[in-house]
Amino acid sequence: PTRRSSDLASGGDFGFPVTVKAGINALGIYKDLYLHFVGDEKSIQKELNKHSIYKTFLDRISITHASEVINMDDSPSTALRHKKDSSMRVAIDLIENGTVDACVSAGNTGALMAITRFILKTIEGVDRPAIMGSLPTLNGHIHVLDLGANVDSKPETLLQFAIMGSIVVQNTRSEEHTSELQSQAYLVCRLLLEKKKNTHPPPHHPPPPPHPMCNLAQASVNTHT
Repeated sequence: PTRRSSDLASGGDFGFPVTVKAGINALGIYKDLYLHFVGDEKSIQKELNKHSIYKTFLDRISITHASEVINMDDSPSTALRHKKDSSMRVAIDLIENGTVDACVSAGNTGALMAITRFILKTIEGVDRPAIMGSLPTLNGHIHVLDLGANVDSKPETLLQFAIMGSIVVQNTRSEEHTSELQSQAYLVCRLLLEKKKNTHPPPHHPPPPPHPMCNLAQASVNTHT
């Protein structure tokens, strides 16, 4: 299957020179990737022209113009309410209308989370989105979320973060390493929910219906088995 992504070309500390070059490099590595650069069209094209190799990928490159830029010091509310033609907003809109499958941004994280939640919403069982990162260890990598500035997360939200992180790892690690992890993730999910309720189903009675996120975890297990 092809992978379609929008790239906020004006994002990050250095903007177009870094994001456009990174996009071209990604196209060279991932032969099934289609990239939509989002931002000021003239600036994007000017940067592309500095890398003649981009012409090799013309059939996998699109430019979507956006007239505004969200600055790093803009508040999430300002970005959401007053910059509706920002590159970030346009890039997320491309996901909402089905043009792309994902968005890559190095811009204002708070604005990105606010716009994404407003436009794309969350699935059943997820109260808030989370930022996930991979940290190297002596025995591989450990995946951590949420890496945002949430200091008031409820236990239920932390459980959701754990399940979402588990599903991401299940779908990105090699198949031979995921089977045991998938089963454990689902069981831990059920056990945590039962412990939270502090009750146990009486003998000969079926267990209570699983939390929607447990259903999602189980679906991920079934997909890979």
